[in-house]
Amino acid sequence: MYRVATFLLAFRILSASEYFVIRAVDEQTGRGIPMVEFCTTSNVCHWTDSNGVIALDEPGYRNRRVYFRIFTYGYEAEKKGLDVKPGVSAIVKLRRTQIAERLYRVTGEGIFRDSILAGISVPPGEPLLNAEVTGLDTVMYAPYRGRIFWVFGDTNKLSGALGHFATTAATSNLPVDPETFIDLNYFPRADGFTKPVAAAIPGEGLKWLHTLMTLRDSSGTERLIAHYSRVKTLNELLDTGLAVFNDDKREFTPLVSFGPKPKLTPHGRPVRAKMGGVEYLYFSWPRATPVVRVRADWNAVRDLTRYEALECGAGGCIWKNGGDPTTLRFHDADTLETFDGRLTSMYWNDYRRRWIAIIQRRVDEVWLAECDTPTGPWAYARRIIEHHNYSFYWPGHIPYLDGREGRRIYIMGTYTQMFSKAPAKTPRYDYNQLVYAVSLDDERMFLPVAHYKVRAQTAPLRKAEIDARNLWSDVESVAYYDYEPDRRPKSGKRLPAPPGPVAFERNSEPVK
Repeated sequence: MYRVATFLLAFRILSASEYFVIRAVDEQTGRGIPMVEFCTTSNVCHWTDSNGVIALDEPGYRNRRVYFRIFTYGYEAEKKGLDVKPGVSAIVKLRRTQIAERLYRVTGEGIFRDSILAGISVPPGEPLLNAEVTGLDTVMYAPYRGRIFWVFGDTNKLSGALGHFATTAATSNLPVDPETFIDLNYFPRADGFTKPVAAAIPGEGLKWLHTLMTLRDSSGTERLIAHYSRVKTLNELLDTGLAVFNDDKREFTPLVSFGPKPKLTPHGRPVRAKMGGVEYLYFSWPRATPVVRVRADWNAVRDLTRYEALECGAGGCIWKNGGDPTTLRFHDADTLETFDGRLTSMYWNDYRRRWIAIIQRRVDEVWLAECDTPTGPWAYARRIIEHHNYSFYWPGHIPYLDGREGRRIYIMGTYTQMFSKAPAKTPRYDYNQLVYAVSLDDERMFLPVAHYKVRAQTAPLRKAEIDARNLWSDVESVAYYDYEPDRRPKSGKRLPAPPGPVAFERNSEPVK
């Protein structure tokens, strides 16, 4: 009893001025870097919050010089000794070695914890804990009735060992400033934790939603549809199908079942485009590129007999009902190495005037490619994010947030030890959503584009020239890849058209 009483008498809340504040910043931009690890020689480790801040109060370190090992993925820093003094701040600059900039964490607890302790301003929203969520799996999103609608997978809870496994949903108001923070408005249940919005799908198992699609129903009302997977284990599907969002109940209810193993089905993040004036939804996952499509129509998406696959052979590529999708591959723009990847998002970009694709090469790498039409032609890609054996899966470009007329894009994905070789989990960050930004006007993001052989033309033409002269019907093949005149890096050179099938839509246009 005496010891407890002594402890209680000694305990007090520190003021902001009593912390030693470390701020890790990108030397190129001056912006704070989240998730930078500072470890002492006794292996006591601290991680920066989403402002790049550590508010340090270790009684034994006060007024001493402390040596730190500094590490984070995609950045480099020298080992550094810091003079730890209460009320003093130290700025540590890191050199970014990857193209993408890490901006902040969107989900989980303590997002801006250290900034608040240090008395540093934070963006509006929930900086410490939102709806008791400590971890969220895969993110999907779509515009719906003037907002961004988000769904996430399995959800961890602060007050219990298990959260729920039937999908969490949230919304964000538009417009939003993605440079500072994306505030999520979760759908809560009575106890304050997030509501499992897929619980109404009947049957046992985990219930995951993805492939969010906004369509008009038979009455002309905008509706939100999701593809659902009901699973027993990661390798055992019990059922798949479509569910529709009920705005009154704020949950998804079953629309149609496709069974456990449909041949062609909507999956992943859909691509919306017109082909010959007809609007389609294109799908890629689990394949590398968009090789499945269906008309963007309330009745068509519910009928698997109306789904088409892109089949490529010696005579070219054709769309075929119930066909066998062709696997298309990517190539490293620097080494020309061919690799298999999984396309996790693809959206039209006004700055590039092309489709921007985000690709998962390995579970710890994210690449970016671009192409002229929804199906290609696919060729060269460049790595933008690397996590060195720590998973960052289902990364997706969020087009509704594009900045600077499309020059700045934002990518969100799940950072987790799962499926990786990482020996330990990063506190607070593990199993949560990180946001990165990529500047497409960065010279490192200039990629070679297709130059086409066009009937009756003496020299190959680029997309812009073909569009201006309305010559898509005369395109015969890809001659080579080369950089555009105003986007040619110093080391840029003409590259060959890779071998294998080449697919492109001749009369396509984006639907925004």
